[in-house]
Amino acid sequence: MSDQPLIDGALMSRPQSTKTTRMFVEATFPILIAAIGLPLIGALYLIATGSMSHVGPMTTAQALVLRVAQAIPAVLMAFAMFALRRVLVEYERGQFLSALATTSFKRVGYFALAAILVKVVGAPAVQAAFLGNWLVLLSYNTFDVSLLLFGALLAMVGTAFATAAAAIKAENDEIV
Repeated sequence: MSDQPLIDGALMSRPQSTKTTRMFVEATFPILIAAIGLPLIGALYLIATGSMSHVGPMTTAQALVLRVAQAIPAVLMAFAMFALRRVLVEYERGQFLSALATTSFKRVGYFALAAILVKVVGAPAVQAAFLGNWLVLLSYNTFDVSLLLFGALLAMVGTAFATAAAAIKAENDEIV
């Protein structure tokens, strides 16, 4: 007997691409941490020592806070990648509608939404507050809008999976 789960008496196939994708996601973790952490640490050091100029008439503390605020979207997307890994591990096990898979899938969407909202609204609001110039908030990138929609789609699909899983569980409980 195979270790693959049964659905209606048939073996569920688990594509090799799920394992490959999971391995790729896991391989990006050190790169992701370095790509976010090293420039942030360098910029914070340069701002703190006065070697890097900051935007407008900001104090050093304000410039440090702004730099951290600008890094938050990347950190949130890193959390989305960690949640994606959980989804892929569950998919690799053949557990497409498990509680962990559906919750993690929703988290991917929520982290992506949070990241884009902080990028589009949060960081510019911090900069505008420090500079006293609220025109900074009026700019956006069309790519940001597509990321916002993508994050919302992921969150919606995760919710749909959770609803489907609950319905299947209720139906199975009714039968048993």
